[in-house]
Amino acid sequence: MNSKAYKEYCHWLGQDEDSSWNEYITEQVAQGVLKKFDVEDWKFLHETILTKEEYWQERSAAALGELRSPDAIEVLKKLLDSDFIGVAIAAASELD
Repeated sequence: MNSKAYKEYCHWLGQDEDSSWNEYITEQVAQGVLKKFDVEDWKFLHETILTKEEYWQERSAAALGELRSPDAIEVLKKLLDSDFIGVAIAAASELD
């Protein structure tokens, strides 16, 4: 995916689990980045999120839960099928 919004999303999530992440970043990603997503960005995220690393899925769940748009909720539902139990629990918590 080459869209500017998706690249920005990946940048904020970080290159590895040691990359900086906190509540402020969660809100920034939700309100400042995910709101810029177009239909193709959402489709790509939905189709690929379960192939991403655990930290990436966890951070996505937090940001998607902060946004709570219909598209975000659909991706959160997808995360319920994550191979990582912590991610599935985080997604369920965000959907609650």
